[in-house]
Amino acid sequence: MVNLEDITKGFSKEEFTEILKHATRLCSHGYFTGVNFIKSEIPLPKESVIVHFLQNSKKHLEVVQNKIKIKTIILPRNTFYFLDPKYFEKPSFDEDYKNSKFFDETFSEVSSAKAKEKKEGISVEVQEFDLLIPLNVSNLEETIKILKEADEEQLTQWMDPVVIVKSKNKLMTLPGFVNDKTYVSLERDCEEIYAILHDKEHSEALEKYYQKLCKNKPKIGKLDETSLVFNISQINNEFLQYILKQIKPLKSIE
Repeated sequence: MVNLEDITKGFSKEEFTEILKHATRLCSHGYFTGVNFIKSEIPLPKESVIVHFLQNSKKHLEVVQNKIKIKTIILPRNTFYFLDPKYFEKPSFDEDYKNSKFFDETFSEVSSAKAKEKKEGISVEVQEFDLLIPLNVSNLEETIKILKEADEEQLTQWMDPVVIVKSKNKLMTLPGFVNDKTYVSLERDCEEIYAILHDKEHSEALEKYYQKLCKNKPKIGKLDETSLVFNISQINNEFLQYILKQIKPLKSIE
């Protein structure tokens, strides 16, 4: 995420740099396990089903897209997250994480070889993909079923699948999902920086941190107390288990 002019048009260089700096700090203090940035040529849907794909998952993506047979959006996602040590054992690890940057528990950059040797406490910065499916409540359960079936048809299934249902209003909990999660984002001109907060304590802690940040001088670009948006979401059980395993203990930032 270093070549900012090629990455973001909606956020200023100052805003983008500061947001990522604070996001990394928040990850290290247990607010969330990762942060994501997506941008589009058209406005992003306000409500959607969001599916994460690795950078070498284009064939998998095409299978899913063809099976759903409804309008979808595929976007590159610049992302930073904690790696589960089991990922290093995947035969496709080098392909999954080529052109990535790896960091140790102090967030100092390390080589791919060092990351594979250490395994524990490693985080990664990489560009992957998001599949966005505009939310249609009437066929939501069928859409989730198709996603699962498409994955099961692949030779290699998702190790920790990530499916997020972002909505304005609380929906009935889907089979295999958990409700009452929070999709938090900063949005600007067809672009979005987002993360998932898995309980009320983490949501309240982030809101408190952000409100305090907005009162500091100098301000960060055009960001103000209304810029941070909290949406209702539900996530699949596998993603929740990943979060609970990888998230660091929540520590207040003064």
